[in-house]
Amino acid sequence: MCNSDDPRDKRLRPSIYIKFGDRWCRHRNTTPDFRQQALRARIERLDGIFFTHSHADHVMGLDDVRPFNFKQGGVIPIYGSVETIDNIRHCFRYIFDSRFSESSVPRLVTTFFDCAPIDFFGLEFTPIRFVARQRHCLRFPLRVGRVS
Repeated sequence: MCNSDDPRDKRLRPSIYIKFGDRWCRHRNTTPDFRQQALRARIERLDGIFFTHSHADHVMGLDDVRPFNFKQGGVIPIYGSVETIDNIRHCFRYIFDSRFSESSVPRLVTTFFDCAPIDFFGLEFTPIRFVARQRHCLRFPLRVGRVS
């Protein structure tokens, strides 16, 4: 545990938030720090979440998207590879099980992707297939427009 007073030592797990004009906002991954990051950055809207892979440090903040459901009055699409979405559905069964309809459960709709470009409100996202050497994990970093 770091007890430094240096603000550079107050890092959180990385996520990426993109706002494209005034139309939509998108987040990459929901780390366990998602709630703190969203509050600190004053995120007002969340129109989609792209998951690069399903490790705990990338998905464990998913439950904290509920306030966006309430504020926006609808479901939030999540995107990921078949393996990633299957793992998320397994880890967060209560979210995807139709027997649970409490308002306290995030309302999400899943969309699978492979390596084909995805049009998201006029901005192109291209998943890039990547296999980590030390881990048997298929990851999909994203290229946004011409940036990766």
